[in-house]
Amino acid sequence: LNHVAQAVPKLEHALTTFHRHNKQMGNAGMEYSKSSKEIASNDSLLSQPLDILAVTYLRSARRAKRLLGDLDVAVFPFVQEIRIARMERKAFHDRRNALEKHAYLKFKAETKTRKLTNVMNSSVRSNSVGGRPDGREHALDRMELDAAQYDSKAIQAMKHAEEVGKVLGMEVRRLHGKRHREWKMSLRMVATNMKDSFSEQKAIWKEAREEFLNAFPEMGRQDGGSRAQ
Repeated sequence: LNHVAQAVPKLEHALTTFHRHNKQMGNAGMEYSKSSKEIASNDSLLSQPLDILAVTYLRSARRAKRLLGDLDVAVFPFVQEIRIARMERKAFHDRRNALEKHAYLKFKAETKTRKLTNVMNSSVRSNSVGGRPDGREHALDRMELDAAQYDSKAIQAMKHAEEVGKVLGMEVRRLHGKRHREWKMSLRMVATNMKDSFSEQKAIWKEAREEFLNAFPEMGRQDGGSRAQ
């Protein structure tokens, strides 16, 4: 549970970072598009590379936005674990309280039973040597009733603790199976979506480079020459 509590905020932070980056990509695309339109009236040649960049940034931002939607769905089971883990801690706390209550009531019942036994033995020894009743009959009755009540409470507390433990065990097993299925599926979705997205991002920027080189072939020759040198 502690590992979950530490890992989930990191996932949420990563998603926040992706969202922020995607927003910046979209803003950059809009700014390039605006600049391209403003420059086009005076210098169409200069506006052309800006237009290529604008289209590419906007396409990249749209693809990243689709990825973020997929990632939000994929990591939801992990994000949900914060609430589930908090409920699990509460359930284990209730189980511990039930066991502690049973242990306390059992100790009280045993203590009162032991005290009652000592008093009864003392009374029997007193009567066996010819002593007269010392008026403790009512006290013994109260002690017997008190011991019986605590014994009954201890039995009820034990049954309650066993029931809480049984329900908790069933819930832990259920969550284990649920986590095994959902986490495995979520990780597969994250890996698949990111692989597909980055493959498409690579194709988008590769297409932009080819379009730029087609529009300005001299840049490709300069690039090839610099590499040869």
